Amino acid sequence: MAMNDEEQFLHAAMHGDLKQLEHCVNKKKVNINTVNRFGESALMNATFGGHVRCLNFLINNHADLNYIGGKRKETALIKAARIGDVDCMKLLIDATGVDLNKVDIEQRTALMKAAGNNHYECVRLLIENNAVVNAVDSGGVTALMRAAFRGNSKAVKKLLEANAIVDITDGLGQTALMKAVSGGHVECVELLLQYKACVKKVDKTSASALVKATVDWCIHNANYNNNNCNIDLGRCGNDNSDNNNNDDDDDEGRVNTAHWRLQRHFKCVMLLCEKGADVNTADSKGETILMKAAAMGYSDCLKYLLQQGANVNAINDRGETAVMIAVKNTQEAAVRLLIDHNAKLNFADNSGNTALMMSTSPNHTEIMAVLLQNNADPNVVDDDRWTPLMYMADLGHVKNVRLLLESGAYAGIMDRDGKTAMTRAKDGGQEEVVEILKNYI
Repeated sequence: MAMNDEEQFLHAAMHGDLKQLEHCVNKKKVNINTVNRFGESALMNATFGGHVRCLNFLINNHADLNYIGGKRKETALIKAARIGDVDCMKLLIDATGVDLNKVDIEQRTALMKAAGNNHYECVRLLIENNAVVNAVDSGGVTALMRAAFRGNSKAVKKLLEANAIVDITDGLGQTALMKAVSGGHVECVELLLQYKACVKKVDKTSASALVKATVDWCIHNANYNNNNCNIDLGRCGNDNSDNNNNDDDDDEGRVNTAHWRLQRHFKCVMLLCEKGADVNTADSKGETILMKAAAMGYSDCLKYLLQQGANVNAINDRGETAVMIAVKNTQEAAVRLLIDHNAKLNFADNSGNTALMMSTSPNHTEIMAVLLQNNADPNVVDDDRWTPLMYMADLGHVKNVRLLLESGAYAGIMDRDGKTAMTRAKDGGQEEVVEILKNYI
């Protein structure tokens, strides 16, 4: 189907056909601001295609520089910032009457788009031409936050030098520092800390930058350990996010990438601690970062946090300590480490369960042995007055029954129903356990 004059005009702008563009305007008198069915103008089409000569022609013929259109409801300048076309951006910025601070459908300016898409030269151009630095989008996010999240340290530095507000929070209560540490962007973290970013702020889930850095550190440690490798945490260095050329298409590439990410997150944790971040800060559920590390069983992280003064016996909203959480998640090495740092084993949670009570499952035998060897009370009772021996007898777990009895568990304790471990074993048809218990009554 043949195109009409307006369609030929818009097609020429999209494909950089300057001759056809001039013909449509000068001979056919097509409206310079006509738009396609998506609401996109020729100025936007030329910008998207990076056709500088066509863009220059449209500007000189008074195309509307601040027209907002397309699905994203953006201007040509915002489009240039989003795709990172520096040459088109220069032309648009130099044009008389362009508004650098127009916003798109998400209330994002050209500066926000450039910062969020890692286009440093566009960021530099906009700042040097006095674009508003501290504007916020519909989610409360600033250009600084977007640059920090992407790890664009050059853009972060430029924005900070232009007086970007460091500790402003978005709709989730997050700061630029929190976004930087979540990505393990060390150089961005260092820059933000140099500009006095507050390390003690928390978001709407009560998570601080240190919480985010530690959780991500543990996650990347798990990913790294899946490759059966070891790490020298002393080698942690600065962020090289713009120069990471690790090849993820082979096993060695995956190991190198995992190692690199793990180092970056550990470095972020260290930087935050050096600036006074509270290692005992807790989230909205009362969980400290030591507890989160214990759940994942990351011994290096636990060691570092304990060296920094983490409270080994802090409790969460459920009354659980780090050692209880390590037991529940079958993290034997973490249990041993926490015990070595004076974790109290006979604390009870809100349901009356101690760490030993939490080890009463068939796959917890080794952890149960560790707890008993370190003076965990074998006769502790929960809110139903069940002992660890009752649970093991009821399940018929012979090895754990023997272990408990040999460690001083008393077989004569009765629960709320007046039943003993022997009664529970009989009720469950656990004949071997019954025979063992006969020797302890």
